[in-house]
Amino acid sequence: MRTGIFIEDQGIKAVKVSGKKPTLMRLPFEAGILVDGVVKDEAKFKAATAKLVRQLKLEKDEIILSISEKHIFSKTITIKDHEEDFEDKVRAELESYETAETVYTDWQILEKGEDHEKVFVASAPTHILDGYVHVFQDMEVSIAAVESIAQAIARHIPKVLVSPTPVEPGKSAQKTKE
Repeated sequence: MRTGIFIEDQGIKAVKVSGKKPTLMRLPFEAGILVDGVVKDEAKFKAATAKLVRQLKLEKDEIILSISEKHIFSKTITIKDHEEDFEDKVRAELESYETAETVYTDWQILEKGEDHEKVFVASAPTHILDGYVHVFQDMEVSIAAVESIAQAIARHIPKVLVSPTPVEPGKSAQKTKE
């Protein structure tokens, strides 16, 4: 069982897939808990996250974490002459795009050619991700990955869900309130 968690300044969206029934959840934040992705009120962020962990029974589980795309840099680059030092060539190519902040960076080869490779690269600031990781670790929830797939799944949570109550897809908002 895996759970996709998408964190943005307005709240947390979660999708837990268990068997054939995914559970969807949206937990809004009070203003000021997160500002530009950074945890500003750790106590309230922890309380909201703990509520999510309890309701979805995530203790000792693994989650796939995603953050708002406005905090992620991603680009497809082409690496030529990939015979030697591929990793060094990816890093050298990224240098022109890097900012002053410290980031976590990862990449995936999308296409291999005879004399080149197309590589998708993504990075996120450490000061944003570290805040989230710390809170989940305190609750004994492991982050298995930081991926865009969690965000893509979370986009399908219906906007009518404003209550922090887990809901099965297909149930109406009225039934949810009951």
